Formats: sequence, C-alpha cells, structure tokens
Amino acid sequence: MDILYQIMDRTSVNGLCRMYRLVKESAWGVYGKKDEECSGLYYRLLDSYLKDPDPGQELDVLRCIAYELGNVMGDNTELDYYPFYRAKCGQWVGELDTKGCWRRLPQEIAVRRIELLQNYSDAFRDDRFHDAVLRAYNYYKKRLVLPENAVAEQLPLLTAWYDLLRISGAFPCEHDLPKRIAGLIEGVANTVETRTDTWYLATSYAVEQCCSDIMDRVQHEIMQEAE
Repeated sequence: MDILYQIMDRTSVNGLCRMYRLVKESAWGVYGKKDEECSGLYYRLLDSYLKDPDPGQELDVLRCIAYELGNVMGDNTELDYYPFYRAKCGQWVGELDTKGCWRRLPQEIAVRRIELLQNYSDAFRDDRFHDAVLRAYNYYKKRLVLPENAVAEQLPLLTAWYDLLRISGAFPCEHDLPKRIAGLIEGVANTVETRTDTWYLATSYAVEQCCSDIMDRVQHEIMQEAE
C-alpha cells in the first residue's frame, strides 16, 4: 500500500481521491505525513478545479472535501469548500423527480450521487437531505437487477452499489447484498487478464469483502466466548 501511494498521480483530483482513500480507509490510524501531503494537494487542486470546473471530476471533488473535512471536530461548516459541497447536493436534490429518479442519468452515477449525499450528511452532521436520499435510494434499489455472472462493463455499477451499501447504518439493512455483489466482482477478477486496471479494481473489492468476512467471523467468535 505504501508503494502504491508513492506512485499515484498527484496532478489531478482523481489521483488525489485515490490517495485519500488509501490514507483514510487503511489501518494508518495516525495519518501523519501522507495526510499532510493530501491536504496540501487538496487546496491546490480544488482551487484549480473551481477556476475551470471539469464535470468528469465533480464526484471526486466532493469525495475529497468529505475526506478532508469529515474528521474535523466541531463545526466544520465554516471551512473552505463546504459551501460548494452543500450547493451541489442542493442542486442534485432539486433535480430529483417525485419518484426519486434523476432522468437520463446512468444508474451508476445516480448511485454515486446517493453515496455523496449520505457522505455530506455524515461529514457535516446535517440531515437536510435525508428524505431525498431515502427516496432516491428506494427508487434505484428497486431497479437493481444482479446478473448471474458479471462482466467487466458492469463493474462501475457494481462497485458503486458496493460502496453505497457499505455505509454503516445509512440504509435499510442488507446483510447479504454487499456480499453477493462482491462475489460478482470477484467473478470478474477471475475472468479478465491479470494485472490490468480492471483486474486490480475487481480484486481490490474482493479483498475488501474477504477482510470484512474475517472481521465478522472474529467478532462472532469473541461474542460467543463472552457468553
């Protein structure tokens, strides 16, 4: 993980988002120099983005804001790019129809939007969009059809759903669904050429689920011993 972090792209918001994911979601409890580097890139790259917005980086911009400000104690709504995040969430909610659908928007992008709306709520302790998030979640969840076997082209949708469902306590309990999705993603990893971008992406999700299964099993064993 350390080697991967060192070779990541440092010239784009997309690259910064991947750096944040390694730093914030790994076992590095004290973030240290890596966290400081991410913060420095954060201000430089987001300033540049706001001067010349690229729609292709919009979702990662919001992810970076949540990563950077989400762990700030106290009122973090007075900090740098919070107003941009709030305004973007307000725009998305305003574009939802009464059923909870974003018309003409690919489902994987819609699911990513739901994830970021929930991240906003968690990071800034603001539930103003709660009802809209649940409406959109219920709409797209009803339209989620899992194939018997997945192909590489389905990874964007499958990984979007996996990330969304892994947000603890945000949505109605779906214990088996993330595991089923991870199984489909692992199936892709087993069928594509090894050491390609697709293989690395699919394998990373399969490994994450494997680690989650181990943690669940250990927790269950500890509970049994406590009894």
